[in-house]
Amino acid sequence: MGHGTISDYMLTFLKEKILVILQTMFYRNRLDASGEMYRPAGLNLLTSRFNQYLIEKGYSPAWIWSEDDCRRFWSTEVNQYDNANEPQQYSSKSTELIEFMAKFWEPHVQSEYKVLELGCNAGANLDTLRLLGFTRLEGVEINPEAVKLMSSVFPDLYRHTNINVGSLEDKLPLLATDSSDVIFTMAVLMHVHPKSKRIFSEMVRVARRFIVTVEPEFANYGYVFARNYRRVFQSLGCKQLTSVTLGVDTTDDAIADYHGIILRLFSVPNVDNDLT
Repeated sequence: MGHGTISDYMLTFLKEKILVILQTMFYRNRLDASGEMYRPAGLNLLTSRFNQYLIEKGYSPAWIWSEDDCRRFWSTEVNQYDNANEPQQYSSKSTELIEFMAKFWEPHVQSEYKVLELGCNAGANLDTLRLLGFTRLEGVEINPEAVKLMSSVFPDLYRHTNINVGSLEDKLPLLATDSSDVIFTMAVLMHVHPKSKRIFSEMVRVARRFIVTVEPEFANYGYVFARNYRRVFQSLGCKQLTSVTLGVDTTDDAIADYHGIILRLFSVPNVDNDLT
């Protein structure tokens, strides 16, 4: 074995060890060891805030997946890491959280509003809203297999709902300004790669009235990116109207499994001039 080969081997070995150390420093679960919402403190608070800063500014630190890896993971049923990403799991998901969200936004969002879900998968969230009386529904979904499943699992929803099939990066810029009254996401923005941060300004452009985020904000690993969404959207001119942290603020026992998820409701810039 030549000296060059040994040097290359040692360099690769050191890079792998450094990456493991960085992952240990910056990866965070949504919950702590006791099953409560993770609240960073001390050195962990510093590293968590630094990580959020990098992600929100659009940097791609070494401990996260690449943009291409993230797209491949969500656009196919099973990804290259052999982790299941099956639309069937989403089509049969519990409805408690989306029902809670509908109560959360009730003072502001009316059933006649046009509602767009980003990352709607097989449509379980949208179908719940349909059953709650929302009839002007739309979605964007990157996985064509999920949309295909929607046509069989939620046929009424599929027939009466416009679903844009493709990535948020490709589809959001094609939507007209102020074309949806409300845009919401549920555990989707946490998967938006830092290089795709323009998605947030596109959301503000497309939303006529409100943006609602239902996301963890400290969880961080591989394809989950930690952000403070109040900071993200306020930097784009939005105003946070209300928020609730599940498992910390008063919430229903039925959604106890979602400890650490933060719901935020924002009005978009100049929305007050449009509302009566």
